[in-house]
Amino acid sequence: MTAQVDYRPVTMEWEGGLSGTPARAASRGVATPAAAPRVATKGGITAQIAGRVLSLKVKVGDVVKAGDVLLLLEAMKMENEIKSRNDGTVTALPVPEGGRVAEGDVLAVVE
Repeated sequence: MTAQVDYRPVTMEWEGGLSGTPARAASRGVATPAAAPRVATKGGITAQIAGRVLSLKVKVGDVVKAGDVLLLLEAMKMENEIKSRNDGTVTALPVPEGGRVAEGDVLAVVE
């Protein structure tokens, strides 16, 4: 069976019967696909937790300083300010307002 957890596919296998019978001694060993590799983006600011972008506070081309708020990310019913780590220009905002992100997704690029 395949399900999604935090927007990532997860393959699960049940080794017992539905009536509660014990699992078999020999396991079939299902190969699960490796998680998609995250491509490092120079100046990329990534999500530390899965959530939804509530609002963008900057736009592409804006000049920001370290500590400036770039966007608000809602995660676990909390609003988190995502701040720039360095001075620079916002070159990309890959996730629109209302967009959902998984942990590790790039939220903004400041170069």
